[in-house]
Amino acid sequence: MTGHKGSMTSELDDFRRVFDASYPKLMAYARRRADSTAADDVVAETFLVAWRRRDEFLNLERQLPWLYAVAANQLRNQDRSTNRHLRLVAKAGAQPAEVEAPADGGLTADSDAELLRQALKTLSFDDQEVLRLIAWEELSYHDAAEVLGCSTDAVAQRIRRAKQRLTRAMAHIEPANTNTPSPEPDPSEPDSPIAEVR
Repeated sequence: MTGHKGSMTSELDDFRRVFDASYPKLMAYARRRADSTAADDVVAETFLVAWRRRDEFLNLERQLPWLYAVAANQLRNQDRSTNRHLRLVAKAGAQPAEVEAPADGGLTADSDAELLRQALKTLSFDDQEVLRLIAWEELSYHDAAEVLGCSTDAVAQRIRRAKQRLTRAMAHIEPANTNTPSPEPDPSEPDSPIAEVR
């Protein structure tokens, strides 16, 4: 019986090491895609899946891409559940409760970042995910392919297409104009620069 206990302790220690190393990155990943409460749930569920499948998980060469893939599935499940809830609320004719907006991934409020954020929201989940994996999570194409369950060439194609869609979306969104235009001077007013020219 001691052999099994020793094996379990070793497994637990190995899992703890992976957890400690990947928790901050996984939490950042989730918070860039969901509000803080939902992100906490996603991370907890992801590590629960990892624990249940620890024989497979602990033997992986790189665990972080695997965790991102599980977290992405958890986020999709949450999204489907939220959409289902909103459809039911709409059918019932009730007003849905305010839902906290997803985090914007640390983007600042300047107009370029706001334009990017708005354009990103118009893309499909898959397009958003491939761009975020490369840009925000700084994964290689190889690791992103592992997360997405496709080939490295497919990731390259998805990135190219997603960037094209993002560029088109940005072109169709009007940037927020923070400077309100000054009104045209009225030539009939005595202090008007136009009145002085006459």
